[in-house]
Amino acid sequence: MGYQKQTASMINFFNRVDSSSELTEALVKMSGEQRYSEIKITQNAFVTKESERLDQEADKPSKDGLESAKELRKSIEYLGQFLSVMSEQSGKEDYAKIAAKINEVVSEINTRVSAKLTRLKSAKEEDAVIEE
Repeated sequence: MGYQKQTASMINFFNRVDSSSELTEALVKMSGEQRYSEIKITQNAFVTKESERLDQEADKPSKDGLESAKELRKSIEYLGQFLSVMSEQSGKEDYAKIAAKINEVVSEINTRVSAKLTRLKSAKEEDAVIEE
């Protein structure tokens, strides 16, 4: 949050100076216009680079995410096994219905994830073609 807070403070500062004729006049009197412009340009460049960095990080799968996905898959498998055993032991159809609903939800999620991965892959291929 350090960079985000600092960036927000800088943007507020620039907005205050740009909207105040008194502050703008003070910059002129102090011959600080050039320095102010340089700081503003540098801050904008920082915001752009930080945004690019965050976008690149967002596209990378995290180790925690991959581990969580593995754990989730294992948990769903165990739940399926449990429901299967309970269905066989009790003879109740409720367990089979629950298992079917879980499989349906998992299938829907896998479809969405697959579509998203395909879109990301296509976008990266387009970017690679444009860069060449």
